[in-house]
Amino acid sequence: MKQINAELACDKNTASSESSGLINQLRQIDIGAVPIALFITICAIVAISAYANFLPKNMIGGLAVIMTLGFALAQLGKSIPVLRDIGGPAILCLMVPSVLVYFNVFQPNVMGTVHLLMKDANLLYFVIASLVVGSILGMNRVILIQGMIRMFVPLVVGTITAVITGLLVG
Repeated sequence: MKQINAELACDKNTASSESSGLINQLRQIDIGAVPIALFITICAIVAISAYANFLPKNMIGGLAVIMTLGFALAQLGKSIPVLRDIGGPAILCLMVPSVLVYFNVFQPNVMGTVHLLMKDANLLYFVIASLVVGSILGMNRVILIQGMIRMFVPLVVGTITAVITGLLVG
């Protein structure tokens, strides 16, 4: 009798450990840099606010829309086998929103919010400047100093030559 009770207790433990194992596996999934539970919550908030016209028409609303869509499409691109090998996350992040805009899937308030972010707030200039500065700051200090020394002499000579030529020509 004790053996049967021990086996039943063992079966209950394995069933609960399997369900907790599934929950732990779901907790470990990240979409972008965000845990899946938080990502689903953010997606629901953004979708409901966009549908109900509560999406703020500022940078926060625009970033919420493009980041949730971008994270979801990048994760989808990483998980499709053939597409993953040819740059699927970038391809999906560029093509799918364009197709969705072409077929008028987004509401006008969402389009206005994203337009404000990309055109009026010039987010693209900020991204490009961040990439350039990040690349420069990520370089090895010694190589950066050697490169500046090599560029400094021709830069000074060229500047002096241009000034002298400008003064002589008039």
